Amino acid sequence: MRSDVQGAGHVPSDEPVQRCVEGENWSQISSPGSSKYPHAARAVFDLPISSDTLYLLAQGSLTHGSATILDSQEGGENVKVEVVASFYTREALTRAKVCSLQRRSGENGVGIFTPESPKHRSKKDKIQFDIVVRIPIQRSHLVVNAFETELPMFTHIVGDIAETVEFRRLSLLGSSMPMTVTSLHAHHAKLVTSNSPITGSFNSSASLELRTSNAPINANVGLLNDPARKTATDLIMITSNGRIHSSISLTSSKTTNGLFNVKARTVNQPLELIYDTSPVDSIVHSEALTSNSPASVSHHSAFEGKIALKSTVFLPSVDKTDVSDPSGQGRHRSLEMLEAAGGVLTGVVYWGAERKEVTGFTQVVSTNSPVHLQV
Repeated sequence: MRSDVQGAGHVPSDEPVQRCVEGENWSQISSPGSSKYPHAARAVFDLPISSDTLYLLAQGSLTHGSATILDSQEGGENVKVEVVASFYTREALTRAKVCSLQRRSGENGVGIFTPESPKHRSKKDKIQFDIVVRIPIQRSHLVVNAFETELPMFTHIVGDIAETVEFRRLSLLGSSMPMTVTSLHAHHAKLVTSNSPITGSFNSSASLELRTSNAPINANVGLLNDPARKTATDLIMITSNGRIHSSISLTSSKTTNGLFNVKARTVNQPLELIYDTSPVDSIVHSEALTSNSPASVSHHSAFEGKIALKSTVFLPSVDKTDVSDPSGQGRHRSLEMLEAAGGVLTGVVYWGAERKEVTGFTQVVSTNSPVHLQV
């Protein structure tokens, strides 16, 4: 989506314009919602819900604000995109334009464009853009093929839409501002920001990726896997200098079995993964890595797999919970620790009295801090 914007709010050539609002075409708002700015104006666009891709983008040194994604009780065949610009002077607003765009057939979006020139940097030149996207609720579960944002310096807010809207692909790209999700449901989802936290409740049936830096990730995650696909449902959570805390529920469309890959990585901050549910006979690959802070992973009782724990200074620890067989067969829970030396602890956990081959795997690693596993 990226393109260099030259001049005062110019639209890049690779973003064909359908309609632009600028100058006197903005609808003035008599009572601005933001007390910080004395003036505000609005522009509204309709994008067909049947689009192959829906997208939002913002380019220019004056663009910043928020993007909120909600469902709408109004129904209909269009996604409504409202852009409210809050500003100090009318002159500042003349440097901005907001346009409906069509990159190619079936890809419809809204773009905000302001100058790249650094000379418009006084307080009076500031403009805050608040975008609200309203996705119509239909009688059946609405499926959106693809939804993308490229909104640096924008807060991303997703409402409680997991039960009403399903995204095949969702990509939210921001920077230096937080991302907060009440609930969402997507086959593939990627949320990326920097220097700000990612928080919320996420559900995915194929892949979920959460990335930031210098800030925490706090995520309640539900992963669904279809064993018939014979491919894993993936979860990736990566930050630096920020804590990772995640409660993870693993489910299978067939009740049992399933394949899941989970990777979590940070540095200099604690990391904690809690697996609340896991299907019987599923294969879980779990990797949790940090440094200079504690790392802890608590698996659901259905987990079976090899164990690899590592730390410096501290010897890793393992707790085996006293639980009944989740399959209902009355099997015994077996934990074998194979090696404990030099800050490294390896082993295997499985159900049954006799040792069996397991393909699951859990790794927990840190430095200069405790490492703990519960199985």
